[in-house]
Amino acid sequence: MTFSDVLTNYRTKRPQLVAILKSEDQAQLTADLTAFFGKNEGSYLRHAAVLAAQEKLFLPSWHWPAFLTLGYGWALYRRLYTLAAGLFTAQFITTMTGTNPRLVPAAVVLLVAYFVMVIFMALFAKSIYLGFALNAIARADDRRIVAHKRAEYIAKQGGTSILAGLAGIAVQIVAILITAIAASPTP
Repeated sequence: MTFSDVLTNYRTKRPQLVAILKSEDQAQLTADLTAFFGKNEGSYLRHAAVLAAQEKLFLPSWHWPAFLTLGYGWALYRRLYTLAAGLFTAQFITTMTGTNPRLVPAAVVLLVAYFVMVIFMALFAKSIYLGFALNAIARADDRRIVAHKRAEYIAKQGGTSILAGLAGIAVQIVAILITAIAASPTP
């Protein structure tokens, strides 16, 4: 899927996703979102209410877990594996470029770009995750899944993974150690 495909998908699905947010059955929406979010759903539900009131899908709202884990630790915990892989790849490229003395100017540019991306993730993590939730609800609606099977279906699309989140933090620590070792002067 190309970036153009993502934009096209967003433009065509936006009215459906906003309609889900503005649903008259707010109890069902809350149940669906809670099933998707799993643990610590409160901040996401509050963000969903703000988005619904403004009829928008993206608004900035600072998210410390996304910032402190450089985006991909949070994405792994929230089971957004493709997003986490993209963020990790960006960090890996930045790290490896910075360890080569001949590429230091490029590394500085990449490092600045990477931290801008981390700030973007921290500002829009809630909206991004809510977008995944609304798409899962839309798929459940399209398939006409109801009652307890609906909650099961939506929960399988989202949720959390403590193991994946811890793995993300461990990878972050290893990456920092590798960078420190590679950047240290050799005797």
